[in-house]
Amino acid sequence: MTFVVTENCIKCKYTDCVEVCPVDCFHEGPNMLVIDPDECIDCTLCEPECPAEAIFSEEELPDGQQAFKALNAELAKQWPVITEKKDTRPTPRNGTAAPESSSSSSAEANRFVRARRGARSASRRRGLLRFLDGLDELVGVMNPPM
Repeated sequence: MTFVVTENCIKCKYTDCVEVCPVDCFHEGPNMLVIDPDECIDCTLCEPECPAEAIFSEEELPDGQQAFKALNAELAKQWPVITEKKDTRPTPRNGTAAPESSSSSSAEANRFVRARRGARSASRRRGLLRFLDGLDELVGVMNPPM
């Protein structure tokens, strides 16, 4: 099983998912990311990190998004690997980063993001524990006790 990047990632500038991937299976194209199904180890770490909610298990793809499974596999062979999170703030034409807003609506948005980040952290910890349990099982099979 693998995870698939879907339509919500098109023109999305967030790369939070890339930062948590333990095997570097994300590839960056001109307007979205894709996951290489041959590299993905189904660790579940990327799914809760995606602010656009564009990443799904191949078994849980929403209706109308099944074509993205083949698209991810095809484009991953063509696009370069991305391993680091990029700055997501909009950049004006002069190339300098836009100043952050200090309005009350911005403060409200930041409060929402922090709350959501806390929920994602708990989900990430659960995913990491499942991943580590899987590694323990694999090591046990490869190196049985004497």
